[in-house]
Parts: sequence; C-alpha cells; structure tokens
Amino acid sequence: MATIFESIRTGDVEAVRSAVRKDPSAAAARDDSGLSAVRAALYARRQDMADLLLAAGPELDVFDAGAAGDVDRLTELLDGDGALAGAWSEDGFNPLHLAAFFSRGTAVRLLLDRGAEVDAVARNPMQVQPLHSAVAAGSLEVVAALLVAGADSNARQAGGFTPPHGRGKGRPGGRHGPTAQGPWRRGVRHRPDRVGRRRPRPQRSAEAGEASSLLRSMSSTEMVENWRMC
Repeated sequence: MATIFESIRTGDVEAVRSAVRKDPSAAAARDDSGLSAVRAALYARRQDMADLLLAAGPELDVFDAGAAGDVDRLTELLDGDGALAGAWSEDGFNPLHLAAFFSRGTAVRLLLDRGAEVDAVARNPMQVQPLHSAVAAGSLEVVAALLVAGADSNARQAGGFTPPHGRGKGRPGGRHGPTAQGPWRRGVRHRPDRVGRRRPRPQRSAEAGEASSLLRSMSSTEMVENWRMC
C-alpha cells in the first residue's frame, strides 16, 4: 500500500483522505528526513491535501505551523520557547522563510515580533532570504511587512538575484534552483528553493510580477510608507 508521502507525491487526494480516515495518526507522519506530511502537501501545492491532514489534528512543529499559517499553534510554541523563531528545519529554512513562502501574513508578523531575523539566509545552496520568497509569491502584504522590519530590497541570493528579479517563472521564492535533498528529487516539488524551473503557473505569475514591479519602481522607504498608510 502506498505511503501517505507517495500519495501526496502522485496527487492522489482520495488516498490521502482514506489513509487519514482509517488512521488519523497518519496525518502526523514524517519521512526519514523529518519532513511532515503537512509540509509535504504544502510544498506540493496541494492545499486540499494539507487541509485534510490538518483536520485530523496532527501536532505541528514550528515549521509546520509557520507554513500552514496556524497562528494559535505558532504562538503556543513561541511562548514555550522563544528561540524557536530562529530554528532551522531539516531542509535549511526557518519558520519565517516558510511563512513568507506561503504568504502567511499574520504568522510573518508574529515571527518578526518574536525576534525572527528578517535577513536570515537559508542554510542550503539557494541562500534565499524571506523577502525573495515573498516577492515571488506575489504577497504584497508580506513584502511590506518584511520591508517595515528592515529587509534589504537588494539582498542577493544564490546566483546574484535580488528581490526585484523575484518573479522567478511564477513560483514563490524567486529564482531558486533545485535542492539535492528531500523528496522533491522524487517528485514533490514547489519548495521554497524549487522555483527556478520553467513550469508555468499563470494564476500566480501575475501576482508575483506585481510585487516584483513594485520593488523595481519604489524605494524601500516608499514601500514602507505606502504600507503604513493602508
């Protein structure tokens, strides 16, 4: 029988539904690297699968909570251990990278309020900062929040790309390249560092282009002031 990760990878939502119905603890599954099924579904851009898993009530860690935008759980974890705002996942991202990647504005602001580093560089070959992910995701709310917190609009990731280049073929995270680790090698794609390949997603590319164009046309100060007036 296929594992829940195989079902996520192949896009078999009914298999995921069946697995969770038969055994709710399957929603809390983790692969050999420590990646949760919830984050695997989100990385695969299957919010429907992630919702099925979340409905089963798995215990989320700080990375899952940031990625899913579960502010209540994120608050609980940070209240228990404030250092988690700067923790690093098995694939080299911290909670702020993930919240920015998935356009979780409230979670982003909470993490920033709790001391998350706005300019944290991913601990993987892509060396992305949260702003790169937010711009390419097309989240003006998150872009503005990061700039208010002091993010550098000219910060460079691997390859020398800056956030204004972040349209990145319509994927969240800017012109990120592939990682050599994790299940994306085996088919689960669209992680914060999987954005450099040419696979169109028109519904997101327009939003990403808008955020990128704003960064090109406005200084950081102008962007911050514009956001504060909203």
